[in-house]
Amino acid sequence: MIIELTGNLHFEGIMLFFLVMSFYLLFTYKWLLSAMAFALSVLVKLLPIMLLPLFFGYFFRRNKTENNLGVKKLILYYLLIIGVVIAGFIPFLSAEFLSNFSSSIGLWFQQFEFNASFYYVLRWIGFELKGYNTIGTLGKVLLVLVVVILLGLSFFRKNSSKQQLLSTLLFGVSIYFFLSTTVHPWYVATPLLLSIFTRFKFVMVWSLLVVLSYYAYSNPGYRENLWLVALEYIVVIGYFISEVYQENRRATLSAVD
Repeated sequence: MIIELTGNLHFEGIMLFFLVMSFYLLFTYKWLLSAMAFALSVLVKLLPIMLLPLFFGYFFRRNKTENNLGVKKLILYYLLIIGVVIAGFIPFLSAEFLSNFSSSIGLWFQQFEFNASFYYVLRWIGFELKGYNTIGTLGKVLLVLVVVILLGLSFFRKNSSKQQLLSTLLFGVSIYFFLSTTVHPWYVATPLLLSIFTRFKFVMVWSLLVVLSYYAYSNPGYRENLWLVALEYIVVIGYFISEVYQENRRATLSAVD
């Protein structure tokens, strides 16, 4: 990750700087400044915007140690982020920009393929059933599935504490990448940073194994070795499932005690 963010100058490093700043400000009850920092993170990379629904439980937390921020502050938090993001895009707004922007997002989910996990399995099934690459359909289906899972994590998982919120953010980002059609090595920087603030270590394993995807760059046609991709994700997803199981078991035992 150090090579990707410093040597290759990927902007994830700047995005994550503002994202961590936003978390710190939110946890110290400077929620207006937190919204500003979050918006700056979105302006660098759009990825954080998908995390916004996950803050719902934190603003409505009910416990004795932390104050409940409430619905008004949540709405203002969202509106301020949206307002700053729109203001940041205003200098570049034009009909051509909006057309190219929407086309780029559409292409990302329906054209690009690299180092994917579940998508590659579904693509193989699509070839067997249809006889051609079904990315045009699969990309849309997986995107809808990601949205549904994120909403489920937002409204059905308890995110009332800092630790719970950060764990949920980690799950949300990781599941998004597990279901994505394209996962470049530097993308793992986001879940890796979030994992530092949790008990989960599966992303550290991922950050080691994701280098296997560089094999594709050693070929003139950038052809991937799917056995290496399979090895990467079997280990990572297996470790992920194991850690989630252990965490749930630990929570169950704590509740019984």
